Amino acid sequence: MTPAEVFSRFTARPQDVRVIAPRQNGQAVDNNAMRFARSMGMQVDAPAQRRPVTAAQAFDKLPPEQALRHFPELEGAFQQLAVGKRLADRFPSEEQRRQVMTIARERISKALHEGKEVGLAQQPGRDR
Repeated sequence: MTPAEVFSRFTARPQDVRVIAPRQNGQAVDNNAMRFARSMGMQVDAPAQRRPVTAAQAFDKLPPEQALRHFPELEGAFQQLAVGKRLADRFPSEEQRRQVMTIARERISKALHEGKEVGLAQQPGRDR
């Protein structure tokens, strides 16, 4: 069966079909399927940038500035990560520092995914 025969079975007219181009390394891919869709008169759109749905996903996937712009409540999580960084800087080897940061990031992420509020606990009698 040829591609034209496949599309002839659709009830919608090709010009009424909107195709979203796939992404690879953050860029829209112009592959054979997309060129064929255009040749059939379909509208091919570049994929929209996807915003993380939850604060936990933003913490996992976005740079801190961007995550905080979408989810200001992540400030405590990034403060806690900064404390982890200061702790990691005390270790002599790069491998140890990397392990400490990985553990800190994983624990904070796990807490966020579990819906827990993450931040620095204020000690009694001490102002920030």
